[in-house]
Amino acid sequence: MLRMSTRDQHPFLGMLKSPKQTLTSLFYDARFLWAFLILWLGGISGITIISRLQNVGDDTSLLTILLSVIIGGFVMGILGWFLFSILYMFFGSLFGGRSDFSHIQIATAYSLTPLATNTILTLIPLLFLQEHFFQVQSNTLSTFASITLLVFSIIEVIALLWSFILTVGSVSEAHRLSFGKSFLTVFFSWIIVLVILFGMLLTFNTLS
Repeated sequence: MLRMSTRDQHPFLGMLKSPKQTLTSLFYDARFLWAFLILWLGGISGITIISRLQNVGDDTSLLTILLSVIIGGFVMGILGWFLFSILYMFFGSLFGGRSDFSHIQIATAYSLTPLATNTILTLIPLLFLQEHFFQVQSNTLSTFASITLLVFSIIEVIALLWSFILTVGSVSEAHRLSFGKSFLTVFFSWIIVLVILFGMLLTFNTLS
């Protein structure tokens, strides 16, 4: 019985099922159209999480939120791609990594596959809850809405952790680093980005 080769496998599914083999194939056939789609969906997931934490559904229409999430997700995905790629390249090099920057870019993009999947799953609770989906801290939600938001929040956490672990493995493969050194590379990079995001949110809240 013939088995489908990793190269013939869809890159989206491949990163979820056999990430190491899929990534090795993508280093030589990046399929950038899928990479940009994953970056966009991953960026949407990031903006959605931030919007829900900000409870924007209380005073913003659903249409405005969705437009902001879709447009902001693309911007966040592309900017985040370059920023994370630079940080992974820098810290990885400090730990003895020897990857090409193009390989780091591929690893960075495709490691967001779990977050991209999370964006697709978002459509389910969004369809039922609509603007209430962005009212995480509201005291007026129904029991159904509260339980749905709780379940989806758990899924979000799983997607974030999965993306983090997948990123560590992808950076390790690209840089040819041990898992421990790759973990530190990703950890320091994420800390820097989280500090930047926290500073931006703090500034935005102060100005508003």
